[in-house]
Amino acid sequence: MDCSRFNTCRDCLQNFECGWCGNMDNPTLGRCFSGDFSGLRGRYPGCALALAQSGLAAVREPAQWSYAACPDVDECRLGMATCHPHATCRNTPDSYECHCERGYMGDGVTHCNQTCYNECSHGGCSGPPSYACVCDRGWTSDPAAVNESGVECSVDCGCHFHSTCTHGLGTCDACQDWTQGAQCHECQPGSFGSAVLKPGCQACACNGHGTAAHGHCHRDTGVCYCSDNTQGAHCDTCAHSYYGDPRNGGTCYLQCQGRQLLPSVSSSALGSPRGSYCLWVLSVSPQATPCHPEHACPRLALTLQPDISIPCAHSSVYVFDGVPAFLDTGHLQSDRSLLGAFCGMGRGGETLTVEASSGVLVVYYEANSTEPAGFNATYTVHRCSPPCSASHVCHEQSCVCRSPPCERVLCPRNCSAEDGRGVCNQTAGLCLCVPGFAGEDCSVHLDSGKIVWESLMDPQLTADTASRFLHRLGHTMVEGPDNTLWMFGGLSLRDGVLGSVN
Repeated sequence: MDCSRFNTCRDCLQNFECGWCGNMDNPTLGRCFSGDFSGLRGRYPGCALALAQSGLAAVREPAQWSYAACPDVDECRLGMATCHPHATCRNTPDSYECHCERGYMGDGVTHCNQTCYNECSHGGCSGPPSYACVCDRGWTSDPAAVNESGVECSVDCGCHFHSTCTHGLGTCDACQDWTQGAQCHECQPGSFGSAVLKPGCQACACNGHGTAAHGHCHRDTGVCYCSDNTQGAHCDTCAHSYYGDPRNGGTCYLQCQGRQLLPSVSSSALGSPRGSYCLWVLSVSPQATPCHPEHACPRLALTLQPDISIPCAHSSVYVFDGVPAFLDTGHLQSDRSLLGAFCGMGRGGETLTVEASSGVLVVYYEANSTEPAGFNATYTVHRCSPPCSASHVCHEQSCVCRSPPCERVLCPRNCSAEDGRGVCNQTAGLCLCVPGFAGEDCSVHLDSGKIVWESLMDPQLTADTASRFLHRLGHTMVEGPDNTLWMFGGLSLRDGVLGSVN
């Protein structure tokens, strides 16, 4: 066998008649010779002389004979590895491994992408530019432990994993997941379950009809305490004598049952899904008596839904402010308390609202047709008129702040004056915006086709604040030049007849 034809140790040792003479420092430098476990055969007394006489004198010292297995080649030390610049080489018996350095992640050969320097045990890396660990909710880091272990986000906040604790262990910032309490250990009203056990607190599934005073649903079972004339474990069906679909916040309507007196009403719904005779008397007091004229009376508002289906040639829904005289005279059209008579086959998605100021509202409907017909309506009581804004609450028939301050902010954000977008009119307390900007604080950039709606007067202004603004009634608004709207004329409660142009 001519062993010299094998150029590598691996190929050389594939034949039982051959062995490898190689440099002990770099075994890849060598040559294949005939031999066995006892050593070389023939005229060579050793590997060094064999290599020298074979023209490899430069690698003869030190040299060794390998027959059972090829010697390990340290590719890392010899610079033969192809690792990434941000990776370190680790020698193995048959090859080598490339591992990305701390703060980098990848296969170590083709890529090592920068990441967080420390391991984010319960969290993730923020990425560029900071490459910092962002802990999962409920986990934080102990700086002393990080220095020793190089692991962040490994300390429990003590908030049952429902809050962060930026101010220290056991100090929960803001409870999440329907939880509350110092350690987020309780379920909020409107939810049920356990805040300390999986699956945690879950929102009550009451279709928007849970009773808030009772926590919406049972805190252990999740069975709902239903309101709005609904029933069922999830308030998904209407109560007896009501019809409709209360799912997903839908409405249940009191169905027609002849004549009905509904005293001390607040808000609900009524209707007739098909032709019948109906009379509802709604009263804000325990009896169907009008309010005393010396006192402000709550206003009863009735809103007819757009799904009305009443042929006008046969029937109408009649709405009265107070007990109607037709109950005695039988004449509907001449009754002065009549607010309106409504019919039609839908109104394109629009609702229609009428109000009774006497404290009594009467709805009368009599179907005079064999065709399917009916209507749906909701009603509510406004004890303050006009109704209070979101920042106010009605108290003793007056709108008061829910939590001060809730008065109107004059010239909000100083009319974006720092950005050169407007200036504050100190007399009126309003912003005067430069061309190209609009909004109550001049922060809205105008472009072609954009319409901006601005409220010129807040109906909930206090008496002191309202005196700074002009109340105008019966005015006219027309389109002016340069994409402007002109308002002129009208009547001021303070200044009388007006002729100014704004």
